Amino acid sequence: MSPIKKQLTMFVFALSSIGFISGNSFSAPAETPSTPSTVFSQFGLAIPAVGDMGDICDTGLFFGAQVMQQVDPNASYGVGVSYYSFGKASKDQVDTEVSILSTMLMSHRNLAAGGSTSPFLKTGLGIARTQVNIDDTRVTGPAVLRGTNEEDISPTLLIGLGFDMKVSQGAMLGMSLDYQHFFFKVGDVNGGGSFNVLAHLRM
Repeated sequence: MSPIKKQLTMFVFALSSIGFISGNSFSAPAETPSTPSTVFSQFGLAIPAVGDMGDICDTGLFFGAQVMQQVDPNASYGVGVSYYSFGKASKDQVDTEVSILSTMLMSHRNLAAGGSTSPFLKTGLGIARTQVNIDDTRVTGPAVLRGTNEEDISPTLLIGLGFDMKVSQGAMLGMSLDYQHFFFKVGDVNGGGSFNVLAHLRM
């Protein structure tokens, strides 16, 4: 299976798992007391700025989803899946592609109640699969000989601030600014972190 198909398969599987968890949480019998569950879909820009990632990557794209279960009026816990895609074309004709798929345990804590917006703090801890593909276009021959393609699975952590605005009954739009750090080691590349500017829809 090609690396791209492998990444897409893993991402779809992770999102399907989140959908299954979400469906089960919404399908509880009416007579059984339950706390509200919410689903976040996220999209935005990822800006690598810390560690080796800042050297080998340009600004990339972020896609993600979360399922959160509210445990009290101010706190929610759940699972989040995110996918990063970075690329960089260097002046020395060495192109770099970095993709990261992470799965984390998440927490959201409301910072204020009432008003038109609802600010919150979010944190996450989990694991990430990082793939680095370095392609030297100066070398002729098949792509497998012209570059290297390596991957690593390592811990990752996240912290961020966000806010929600109610747009309809049961739906909220919002934005967040996150920082996620990755502890991978692929060849001479020793991890790093990304600042993420994200929009999200909360249902």
